[in-house]
Amino acid sequence: MRVTLRPRKPRTIAVGAKYSTSEGPGLTASWQHRNLLGRAHTVDVQLTIATLTQELDVGYRFPEFRRPDQTLFSKISLKNQDTDAFEEKSLTASLGVERRLNKYWRVSAAAEPEFSIIKDDTGRRTAELLSFPVIANYDTSDNVLDPTRGIRAQFKVSPTAGNADGPISFLTLEGSAATYRVILKKPQTVLALRTRLGIIEGEPTAAIPANHRFYAGGGGSVRGFGYQKVGPLDASNNPLGGRAVAEIGAEFRIRVTETIGIVPFVEAGNVYGGGHQGFGSGLRVGAGIGVRYYTAIGPLRLDVGTTLNRREGVDDPVQIYVSIGQAF
Repeated sequence: MRVTLRPRKPRTIAVGAKYSTSEGPGLTASWQHRNLLGRAHTVDVQLTIATLTQELDVGYRFPEFRRPDQTLFSKISLKNQDTDAFEEKSLTASLGVERRLNKYWRVSAAAEPEFSIIKDDTGRRTAELLSFPVIANYDTSDNVLDPTRGIRAQFKVSPTAGNADGPISFLTLEGSAATYRVILKKPQTVLALRTRLGIIEGEPTAAIPANHRFYAGGGGSVRGFGYQKVGPLDASNNPLGGRAVAEIGAEFRIRVTETIGIVPFVEAGNVYGGGHQGFGSGLRVGAGIGVRYYTAIGPLRLDVGTTLNRREGVDDPVQIYVSIGQAF
């Protein structure tokens, strides 16, 4: 037996695009080198240019760091964000270690210093923060962009301390999970369910920098509502964010042909300024239907959603979302 090995090309260039009526258009371009120093060291550079967010990320991964199942990673992010909730200019760095425990579990721990200038309903302030996020990921799904079976879950604990016009410290706890199951073979129908829960302890909502609060609403959250529009609003109907969030959602992914699918969906959620007080109550509900065009790189997604308990003068009758990949 004769075996010939050849290294694959080490570089990749990728582009992506999305659009929604509440967030506007967005473009993403990235460049990756998977073997920079000859030992599978990976460098990623990604640029996002969108209506609400402009961001440059530079990341580095060092595999087999001190042991075969461990990776050293670092990242620097420069962000400018302007939403109805807040304006942000920030520089964030991270340095951490990720370890694969087995086929399905990965855990990571990192240190993340951040310098940001935030402007929200309380005015303008500067924040210098240091976070230590610990994240556990569980994944048994069969496909990254179009799963038909399995479970995905993430659990995050992130203590944060620093200064934001005064010393602050708070603890963020957040968990999300999704499950996928084929319930009909012809036409193939996949039931997809998801949930997200989070809470922040340690400071009142107003003391927490706006970019660290919870928000809900939009294409990756509760569809049918505008971006960040689920939850408490100020007198001008701008989102305030909160210290707790709860979301649930369900989709029926019906593959009509090899290339075309339809996806009815319903989602609900809310954000709570008082933390755990009233947690899970007053859910805002959105529903709609989507179309999927299946390609070799994953489905192209078009969703049209509406609110089932619309607030007069706040929520638009219809929201439209376009992107690559399933909603979750």
